[in-house]
Amino acid sequence: MAQRHSKKVPKYLQVIKVRESRNRTIKHLGSIVMLKAMAERMNIRGFVDSIMPMDRESDGGLTHGQIVEALVINRCHAPVPLYDMAYWAGLSGLSDLYGVDPSKFNDDRIRVTLDLLHGYTNDIQSGLALRAMSEFNVPAKELLYDITSVFFKGDHANSEYVEYGYSRDNKPDKKQVNVGLTVSKEGSVPFFGTVLTGGTADTATVESNVIALKSVLKRNHFLQITDSGMLAPANVHTLEQQNISFVAPWRATTDLLDLVDDAALTLEEVPYRGAKGADLYRVAELGIKVTYEEELTDKKHVYWQRAIIVESSSKQSRDAKTRIKRLTSLDESLETMRSGLNVRRLKTRAQAEAKLDRIFSGPCAQYRPCFNLQLEGPDLDMKLTWSVNETALNRLKNREGRYVLLTNLKNPEEHTPQSILELYKTRNAVENRMRDLKSNLKIRPLFVQTDDRILSLVLITIIGLQLYSLIEWEAHQAQEQWTTRFLKKKFAQVCMLQTINADGTIEIEWCNLTSALQRTLKKLGLKLPDLPDRLFYFVDEDG
Repeated sequence: MAQRHSKKVPKYLQVIKVRESRNRTIKHLGSIVMLKAMAERMNIRGFVDSIMPMDRESDGGLTHGQIVEALVINRCHAPVPLYDMAYWAGLSGLSDLYGVDPSKFNDDRIRVTLDLLHGYTNDIQSGLALRAMSEFNVPAKELLYDITSVFFKGDHANSEYVEYGYSRDNKPDKKQVNVGLTVSKEGSVPFFGTVLTGGTADTATVESNVIALKSVLKRNHFLQITDSGMLAPANVHTLEQQNISFVAPWRATTDLLDLVDDAALTLEEVPYRGAKGADLYRVAELGIKVTYEEELTDKKHVYWQRAIIVESSSKQSRDAKTRIKRLTSLDESLETMRSGLNVRRLKTRAQAEAKLDRIFSGPCAQYRPCFNLQLEGPDLDMKLTWSVNETALNRLKNREGRYVLLTNLKNPEEHTPQSILELYKTRNAVENRMRDLKSNLKIRPLFVQTDDRILSLVLITIIGLQLYSLIEWEAHQAQEQWTTRFLKKKFAQVCMLQTINADGTIEIEWCNLTSALQRTLKKLGLKLPDLPDRLFYFVDEDG
């Protein structure tokens, strides 16, 4: 008979209940039924085992593919720490679907897979991406790319990846890694994810990402849509050389907006009204020259690109509020500086000018031309006065609500300024997947200590995000507006019932798997997992 488990149920597992008696055992799988079916259709286990083969009986009775699939399902169902994976596998009934004792999912066995998995990242992601394109018909011609940060607890002093950097989690006091994610424009299904050092700048990732995408997707051309901060002259050069189309905000210089101001360009209103239908947009188009000079050589590369000038009513409103707030704050800072002039650390002109530089640093730097600053008098007897530069202020006001989209989509009939704006606006889909990564799959904070396990666990979470996304993709293909969170709740009461008859025979059946739920699985293109031959016993301390 299988070993009985005795352990108090952690709080985060108390939503799962196992009811056992002498002859009857009920295990609540909930959404595991749906998640396991999608994992099988994705062929997660098959891809991993084909790349990382091993003897099932030689290392705990589970293959690498089974370990990865189980971890992916856990991420999507109810993420638990790795040291509680064996307990959860038995409590939830997942180990029964594999036909193994839950103790086989112990953390030592999991570490074996995590220590090896990272070395096969691109091969596994390529197999799953191509599967998504062929089995699920997810288009890969237009892709969205963005970066997020994942913070850590602990020092991680010896890590090559974990370091301080710009925190998108608003935790600048914690070390982090960055995760780059590429998803399809339609359905926002993840195709490729990569772990980057915590201090990696957005612009430094573009070249490596497109080269990896070409290899993973087996494609030489696609359209990449990115958010602000990705484009610089060097990246424009890279994308052109790699034959990649792109749409992204252009923030390399402010010269272009100066040109727009000077030219008094006519912006025309377009029908597009934004995601909420309440925004007004006006657009205009310019041709601009982007020049990239190779370092250590005399080579200069010049590219003519299309610049779409966009003016948004909602951004205009936000920019105006920001301007008023910052100008008020700057005026208060100048008044405080004036009252403290000629004493303590503001005795000399050099100290005073350094203080002005600090006041007008960062986001406030663009407001300095709006002030006519005068610092007069010798050291210890200086006077600071200022007035508003109306010309500079009006120039700033005229620029509010505007931004520039750069693209190398050259056909204006096929790709109008409005269609380019609409393409760019789809980037929110990748941001939504980033939120799923952090909230629903709980990728943060990471507690694993070695770089190998960090890379492997991030890969598992990205595979989980692909599974999570494909459920929604299949629902939408079936003309249903189901989200994965909604479907998880629908399947929450599904369980397995085992009855041991008087003659010793065992009967196992699904419980609470209604005909409506079975139709749901069919609409998602999923098949019920096979029932096991028997359930493993499970009792807690009070059992």
